[in-house]
Amino acid sequence: MTALDRSAFTRSYEIPALLVSQSGIGYAVKMLKSFRLKVPKIAPVIEREEGSGSKLILLDPDKVKSISDLPADTLAGLKDKCKVDTETGLSSYSLQMTYDNLTYDAIFKAILPADKDKLSGYSRVGHILHLNLKDHLLDYKELIGQVLLDKHTGIRTVVNKTTTIDNTFRNFSMEVLAGEEDFITTVKEHGCSYQMDFSKVYWNPRLDTEHQRIVNELNPEDVLYDVFAGIGPFSIPAAKKGCSVLANDLNEDSFAWLNCNVKANKVGNKVRTFNLDGREFIRTVVANDMKTRLVDENFRGALHFVMNLPALALEFLDAFNEVLPVGTNLPNERLPVVHCHCFTKEMQNATADVLSRAESCVGHELTDSVQMHLVRNVAPNKEMYCITFRVPGAVMLKKDNEPALKRVKCTR
Repeated sequence: MTALDRSAFTRSYEIPALLVSQSGIGYAVKMLKSFRLKVPKIAPVIEREEGSGSKLILLDPDKVKSISDLPADTLAGLKDKCKVDTETGLSSYSLQMTYDNLTYDAIFKAILPADKDKLSGYSRVGHILHLNLKDHLLDYKELIGQVLLDKHTGIRTVVNKTTTIDNTFRNFSMEVLAGEEDFITTVKEHGCSYQMDFSKVYWNPRLDTEHQRIVNELNPEDVLYDVFAGIGPFSIPAAKKGCSVLANDLNEDSFAWLNCNVKANKVGNKVRTFNLDGREFIRTVVANDMKTRLVDENFRGALHFVMNLPALALEFLDAFNEVLPVGTNLPNERLPVVHCHCFTKEMQNATADVLSRAESCVGHELTDSVQMHLVRNVAPNKEMYCITFRVPGAVMLKKDNEPALKRVKCTR
């Protein structure tokens, strides 16, 4: 079946059931909580016969086939408290189930190839379900989309990614499998609201924990330079915490939604936004801001960078070379802290690989307080990490009477 036929799922099942008197039904329902039939739109307790004074509790046939499958203490309680005749055994109840009574897992198990990987998962972004179907499931894509649309409350659009993520703007092409072609959606995360056009910007709900982790590292008096800000999942909660934020993104659509979300979350007094290349942002806007803050005797916070463009962010670390003038006071505690995200395929030696590549791009050994955090497993042979370190002062300060450093070529 590659086109959904809902009528094909209508059939009758013989379901094990326990006969319980009306007076004992409340206790019996509690005792059998782990064994009751759990099927959408079907009540697990039904009248046996009108006026009979007893009811049937429907049981899960995968767990209970005979009364002896119930634990001894459960049987004892049913006999003592509910006066159930445990010697009689279970009744059988003929139950007709339809498409509406089945979960999407049960439907996919029945119709998708048994010898292939099933649907591995999906992401929910507001009213949109986002899939990344494997090739062997593409013949079933419309069916899969329609089933997921039917079985998820609040979902109006089901999409499948058709291309890899663009490394520059972090968006991708998608096709609508079922529902409306409506990509304007809103999500909420850790007390913040984000509106976006999902077809034109990057949003990954699997990064919500990482967003919160980085923000938890900040104090209200700190400054956050968000080099690849997207629509604001680091910048906006940081601003709500009290931080001063300079947020940048090269993608014009992301920049527009970033401004929209800054306004919607009422943090415009804390966030300045920019639509620049990340390297240009660091070497111009950020460099000037750091120079001002580092000579301000009233500034007591720390300077933090978040660089969440894992496919390319390491290559932008060369932008810190000679961004501050000779003589800038840079004690260790004032050195900027960088949180840089990246991918690695060196599964057996991941942290060493990330550190080596970061040092190559910075152009200096990183020895001060380097921390590694595994963000998530992206694929069977690919992981996302965040390396946190202080930028060495020797890298950031201009060399007196020397030409500016050339851009460092990073190893990948």
